[in-house]
Order: sequence, then structure tokens, then C-alpha cells
Amino acid sequence: GATAPVRALADTVRRIEQGDFSARARTGARGIMQVLEDGINRMAVTLSGARADLEQRVLDATAQLQQQKERAEQASRAKTQFVDALLHDLSQPLMAMGLDIRTLKLRLRDDESSGLLTRLERSSMKLENMRDVLLDVARLESGATQPRITDFPLGRVFESLRLTFEAQAAEKGLRFELYPTRAWCRSDPLLLERVLANLVSNALRYTAQGAVFVGVRWLGDEVLRIEVRDSGQGIPPERIDDVFDEFVRLPGTDPGSGGRGMGLGLAIVRRLCTLLGHALAVRSRPGRGSNFSVTVPRVHAFVPAPVEDELQGLRRLAKRRVALIDDDPAILQSLQSLLASVGIDVVSGTSPDFVLRQLRQAGAPDFIISDYQLGDGVDGLSAVRSLRRELGEHIPALIMTGLAATRELEIELEAHGIPLVAKPVRPVVLDAVIGGLLDAAEEG
Repeated sequence: GATAPVRALADTVRRIEQGDFSARARTGARGIMQVLEDGINRMAVTLSGARADLEQRVLDATAQLQQQKERAEQASRAKTQFVDALLHDLSQPLMAMGLDIRTLKLRLRDDESSGLLTRLERSSMKLENMRDVLLDVARLESGATQPRITDFPLGRVFESLRLTFEAQAAEKGLRFELYPTRAWCRSDPLLLERVLANLVSNALRYTAQGAVFVGVRWLGDEVLRIEVRDSGQGIPPERIDDVFDEFVRLPGTDPGSGGRGMGLGLAIVRRLCTLLGHALAVRSRPGRGSNFSVTVPRVHAFVPAPVEDELQGLRRLAKRRVALIDDDPAILQSLQSLLASVGIDVVSGTSPDFVLRQLRQAGAPDFIISDYQLGDGVDGLSAVRSLRRELGEHIPALIMTGLAATRELEIELEAHGIPLVAKPVRPVVLDAVIGGLLDAAEEG
């Protein structure tokens, strides 16, 4: 009469402990056992209500979090679309301007015209550098920037830096020296150039007089250290750990440097070096200048690094036919003028169908250049595929874009052997990409 009710109550408590809040004790006992039974049953009811309330609160909180997540994702998509549209609209006139300037420099050789075009080119490159900073930030945030590691001579990167910054340094009265090097390294050549370009730009901005040097130190057989040194104002010891943070701008910038910038250049350098796996360091003394360095793997040269003529890659297409497609008439005309200046037979148009009709009469092209966004639901990949399908599957091609978030597009194009080039496409970049594709086609 005593143990059976106790065992029944214990069994009810065990079921409640295991989460069965519907369990109820019914022993039929009297006295103190009934009081205990009623207490256990009330506890079960209370716990059941508490669980239901907690589950509802969890459901409400989950729904709120889901709504917040959807709003954040929608805002992120809207921001990405806005940045893409902004950069695309900036890229079109900048690219047309750069191509027209380069075409005029090929055609006009008198001193007066050359000086004017040099100043125009300098202003154009400053605008392009600002646009490149915004593009770098957008691509890094979206995850679109992924390294393409290869072996290459550093001399090519140095030459590109010389062309980019020589005039800017001369305008400030600074010496800009790049020590010749025959060293080869393993990295992504375009991303490494972006790193060094940001370091050089920063050095020129914070140097009022003296010089900016770029050179390489060989640290044994496996490592190279690329250094960018300046004779500028230096970095206070208490700020040296902050200079790679976003929107950090040091005071005392020389007014002739073209402004203080956005405080993003060194932040981009750090993020790109992390992406590439390259060590980044800085040494500085106030009033004595700074030394920024990037450590990269060294490799042995497998071919000599020749000194190339201007636009050598494009000149390899001289007297050959190139199909050119872009829905922006200004870029189409500018790019067509540049190609024609080096003797290329250009068949161009704003739509793939128009260009294809032209090529049916003129003959198959040796190369295809297309914009990606062609309007009316047509993209550059479908344009290239339609031309290849009818005129030759193995025609080399490249696609240009002003979009910021391009990683998925790059992967898709790689499957078709088509590189993606960001607008505004500088003639030297266009030349290098075309030269690389022609080399690959000849080897294949």
C-alpha cells in the first residue's frame, strides 16, 4: 500500500524529467501521498506551459532573425547592384578616354601634342586609380577576387609601374627609380601589381621631396623581398600598427600630392597580401621616410625575360582580323581606333548578330573581343559562343566587364578558355592578355 504509490510517483517524475510533460500521476492514494501527487501534476502542467511559451518565443525570435537576415541580404544585393552599376558607368567613359589618348599618342608625334596628351593621360590615370580602389574594395568584399598563381618575371610588373607612376613623380619633382631585376617569382601578377601600385601611390602621396625607390632583395634561393622605399614624412611609432586599417589617413600630407586619398590603399594591400599568402612589413622613422616590403616565393626563370616593344601583343595581330563587340558606341569607336592604329583589320558592331553577318562576308576572325553586358538579355559569352560555333571553335577570345562581383563569371568563362578583363581596360593590360592568349594558342 505504500511502495506501489511511491514507485508510480517516481515513474511519473522520470517521464517528466525525460521531457514528457503530459505525464500525470494517478495513484489513488490518500493523505500525504495525494498531496505529493497533486504537486507533481501541477509541476508537470507548469513545465508544459513554460515549454510551450519558450517554444513560441524561440519561433518568434527565429522569425525576426530570418526577417533581419533577409533585409540584410536584400540591402547587400542592392548595394552590390548599385556598386556594379556605378563602376560600370564609370568604366565606360574612362576606358574610352584612355584608348583615345593612346591612339592619339600613336598618331601625333609633335612636341606640343605630345605634351598635351601626356597631361591628359596623367589625369585619366588618376581617375582610373581612384576607380581601381573602389573596384578592389567591392571585389574583396564580395569574394570575387581570387588569385591565379603563376611564375613570371618581376621586370614586367616593374615596367608597368614605371609607365603608371613616372609622370606623376615627375610632376611632384620626385625621383622615381625602379631597380632593374631579372628575378622571377610565384604569385598572381595582376594582384601583386595592385599591391605594389598601392604602395607606390601611397609613397608618392606622403613624399614632398626626394625619391621613391622600388627594388628587390634576394633572401636566399627561395624568397624575394620587394621593397618600396621613400624619403617622405614617415610614420609616428604609435601609428605604425594602424596604417593598414581602413580609412586611416595620416596628418601632414603634402598639398601637391593630389589629395589625402580615401585611406583605403594600405588596407587593400593587407587584404591582398593575406589572400596571396605574402608577408607584409613596414619600417619607418618620422621625417626620414618609410620602407614597405612584400615577401614572395622566388622561382628560377625558365625563359629569358625579353624587353618587349610597345603593344607587342597587339602588333602580333597586325594585318589579321579581330571581331569587336560592345554596346557602348564610344568604347567601340575608341577600341577600334586603337586596334586599327597598329594595323589590325577590325570588324566591329554593337550586337553579335551584326558582327556575325559582317564576318560571313569578310571571313573568320583571328581573335574575338567582346563586352559582357551587351543589352537586351545578350551577354558576351553567348556572343563568343555564337561566333565560334559558326566560324571556328578554337578562335581565341577575351571578355571585358565593368562588374565588381565577377568570381562566378570568371569560373564560368574559364571553362570556355576565355579570360575576363576588368574595365576600364588599359592598353598595356589588353596587350598583355592578348599576347598571353596568342602564346597559348600557338603552343596548343
